[in-house]
Amino acid sequence: MLGLFLAIVMPMLQPEVLFLNAAEVISHLTSISPYSAVALLYTAKYFLDGALLLLFVRYAEKEKLNSVGIKRVTFFDAISALATCLLAFSVNSFGIHFWSSQAVQHSNQGRHLFLLLPRTLRFSYDAAASFAEEIGIHAYIIERFTMLTGELWVGGCLSVAVSLSMHFYVWGAHGGIERLPSLLLLAGLYLWRRNLGASVLAHFLIDPELSMVLMLPKSIIHQVAFLPGLGH
Repeated sequence: MLGLFLAIVMPMLQPEVLFLNAAEVISHLTSISPYSAVALLYTAKYFLDGALLLLFVRYAEKEKLNSVGIKRVTFFDAISALATCLLAFSVNSFGIHFWSSQAVQHSNQGRHLFLLLPRTLRFSYDAAASFAEEIGIHAYIIERFTMLTGELWVGGCLSVAVSLSMHFYVWGAHGGIERLPSLLLLAGLYLWRRNLGASVLAHFLIDPELSMVLMLPKSIIHQVAFLPGLGH
């Protein structure tokens, strides 16, 4: 039960009031903005979420780390991750035509602010969020429920259900619907390759905030900030 708590509940916890207060203090003591400080705190939280789950697997469950997909990433794993990313962009580009303008506007309000963060902070945040989500929602849930039931599809279905619930909880109905194709593809990738590194790489690349604008100068970021995309 503790493993499921670390895998499911921890990434969903959003200590907004605590982080906002802490961000004000950090901003006062340093030269960074309060918004950057909040992003920095969430980056640390997500890395900690994933690290705690790894420690639980190794020392509480006494299982090897390959029991949650930590293996060498082969060339084919990397190609599979890239193919998943390209497929996600294709599917979502087609799906954009079906989103209401309200859904796109709702999702992009937060995205616009996110794109104004320093590149290194956007990079770190995306890496941390990808790591925490993939190890908890996909690797741990799929592997443990497959171990319990002997059926890979059971773990896969539960993983998709938890992932969709989490994104609805954090992003709301519009954001959850927008991310549905990506969530299905990421779950499918882990079910196929059973490799955490490949899944984290694909999740990392699918995030448009990183993959489409990481290298853009700030002078044109505002033009990209309101492009419909995938999100993680």
